[in-house]
Amino acid sequence: MKPFTYERAKTPAQAAAAVARQPGAKFLAGGTNLLD
Repeated sequence: MKPFTYERAKTPAQAAAAVARQPGAKFLAGGTNLLD
């Protein structure tokens, strides 16, 4: 498994700021099971 950092944004603005800080960042939407 590739190393990763998880951030949980509380607002759309926080999500946009978090993804802007990390080149190559991706959104992981609810209902997914990629971390199990």
